Amino acid sequence: IIQVDNQLPNNENLATGRLNTNDAFVQEAEVEYSGAALPSATSSILGSAVVPAAGSAVISVLAIPESVGTGLMAGAIPIGSQIDIVAKLRLKGVLADTTTFETGVFEIPVRICNGCLGVLTCTLPDVLVTCPPQSAGQEPVSEKCVTP
Repeated sequence: IIQVDNQLPNNENLATGRLNTNDAFVQEAEVEYSGAALPSATSSILGSAVVPAAGSAVISVLAIPESVGTGLMAGAIPIGSQIDIVAKLRLKGVLADTTTFETGVFEIPVRICNGCLGVLTCTLPDVLVTCPPQSAGQEPVSEKCVTP
């Protein structure tokens, strides 16, 4: 989840009949990586991604699209190890006047671990397991530890 700011002004002028043409419609994300030999990838934006002129929006993007994640699951990271990488994300889309745009690079640090969580055991109900343990890291909801 990232915040995107649109620095273009709202150019609406109702007195002359001009509508705002500077709203940005984010359509795709391109990502390349440093810190690991991972292929670059392009993915569609999840959900609606309109950034109003002179405003901001919070949008959901994949730092690791499925095409790259599949390669990671195929053994790019040995079991029991982790790597730290930087996902260099660039957004692309069109303005309301159909002019295309491309953002600067968003650098997103990512820690990837393979099997570093070990066996999930439950001591408390509804505990969310993170990698590394007790960190502010993220795990898919499917890793939620629920006591029977």
